Amino acid sequence: MNRKRIEQMIPIAMDLLKENSLSILNDDGKLPSNYASYVSSYGPTISQSGLLQTVAFNEKEKREKINSLLALVLAKAGYLENTSPKKLIDFVKEASIYYVQKMKLQRLILEAIVACKLAMMTFPKIKVEEKN
Repeated sequence: MNRKRIEQMIPIAMDLLKENSLSILNDDGKLPSNYASYVSSYGPTISQSGLLQTVAFNEKEKREKINSLLALVLAKAGYLENTSPKKLIDFVKEASIYYVQKMKLQRLILEAIVACKLAMMTFPKIKVEEKN
């Protein structure tokens, strides 16, 4: 983990959350607790299951907003070429062909996760009951 990169990504994540273009915050500007949980579990899931499987799993329903947030943070920080409307899964699939690229992207995603988690701590939370 590179602390400088994480520190660079925290304000980017805060701005993206504050803009609420991904509709992560509710109308009162509060962060639903389920999104904080999604981000908290993302890193350990990568360690357990692998990068591609984790990103693919998080492409469903509400969790896809976290993938979009991570992709936007990495793009605005200059680590992903976001010239087209690609999803995070597309970048991971492309990088999975080459081991070195995959490991670099995994490290960047883990750093973006830490930045997003820290950025989310600055917003008030609201407890949400998630229905299965």
